[in-house]
Amino acid sequence: MEISLNAAIISTWFLYFMVYSFLGWLAETLYCSVLQRKFAERGFLTGPYCPIYGFGALIVLILLDPYISHPLLLFFLGMILTSILEYAASYIMEKLFHMRWWDYSEHRFNINGRVCLLNSTLFGVLCLVLTLLVHPPITEIIGKIPSSYLYIISSLIFVIFTIDCIYSVRATIKLSNHLTKIENLQEKIRAELEEIKEELAERRDEKNELFKNWLKENSQKGDNLREAWELWQNERKDHWQERKTKWESRLETLKRPIGYQERRIIRSFPNLSHNNDNLNKLLTELKKFRQKKNN
Repeated sequence: MEISLNAAIISTWFLYFMVYSFLGWLAETLYCSVLQRKFAERGFLTGPYCPIYGFGALIVLILLDPYISHPLLLFFLGMILTSILEYAASYIMEKLFHMRWWDYSEHRFNINGRVCLLNSTLFGVLCLVLTLLVHPPITEIIGKIPSSYLYIISSLIFVIFTIDCIYSVRATIKLSNHLTKIENLQEKIRAELEEIKEELAERRDEKNELFKNWLKENSQKGDNLREAWELWQNERKDHWQERKTKWESRLETLKRPIGYQERRIIRSFPNLSHNNDNLNKLLTELKKFRQKKNN
């Protein structure tokens, strides 16, 4: 089967993209696994590839080819280009999915937590390794594949890669929507907590007023006051039980099974976070109010 020159070029560069996406996934997985002393699953997609490394490799190979004979310049330019790519990827993914995928805020010399000097330096080294050591043999190997087989192989990989992208994006959207529901519930509970503050204050005032009245009343009217007090207490119990049931019902809607893809994404990005405040703050507030209520 004969294919056009353009198709052969596209197929070749697509294979470059996939090879370097795999090598990038392999390097990051090994690096993180060594740091964590256990296997660290990495990557946005299910398959063993990280597209950001593939795009980074293509950008370096295309734009920095004129500087291949100047290793020092190649290092710094590669460092800059890959850092721009990582920053852009972090920003775009955060805007698309409303989640922060990685955060280098704890590293020195970082920019908005999206890139840091350590990673940028490592990327610069990888650019040297890519252009001087890795790409020449990869070019030779792929160049030996007949054009007809090249097209078939790249087409099959493209189909698998596309399906993986669709399922991974779908899982990420579901995860983002779930976190958004939690966020909305968080805001509702925060608003109700403000109401509870006022109710607790009113409750204390009512207690004080009833106690004062009880001291003023004679013993003949004491029974009526006690009945009023018990009635008031029962009304408050019913009120709190009703509110508790409503909160439990809301929380129950969030208790759905998380799919494999969503769990994998969370494992692959241990620093993954939603754009909004941590829910631990809410839990702390709820604990304080529960203690205050019991008192």
